[in-house]
Amino acid sequence: MENEDAVLSVEPGAVGACEGQRVAARIAWKVKDPAVQSVLVQVRGDDGGRKVFASGAAQGEAETGQWVAGGTRFYLVDADSRRDLAAFEVAGLACLGPTDGAME
Repeated sequence: MENEDAVLSVEPGAVGACEGQRVAARIAWKVKDPAVQSVLVQVRGDDGGRKVFASGAAQGEAETGQWVAGGTRFYLVDADSRRDLAAFEVAGLACLGPTDGAME
């Protein structure tokens, strides 16, 4: 979910799904709507609920710890109205086994 007034990005945007691989990521956001003064960056928890990961001005960035996996979903939320502005789900890359893709 994105609109022209808000952008949320996550780097890396994809993580290998092998054996529960987890990485640190950089989250960046920018809201062009002048009515939005501050935002929350929320992350969907294992229980399906959202937790606040970061907060700040209409433009900013934050670093995660080594806990981002494929399927981790982030939301950019207007701190005042609690309206969702943008969302980003980290893609899970397929695993290649020891013989997958190998020539015989």
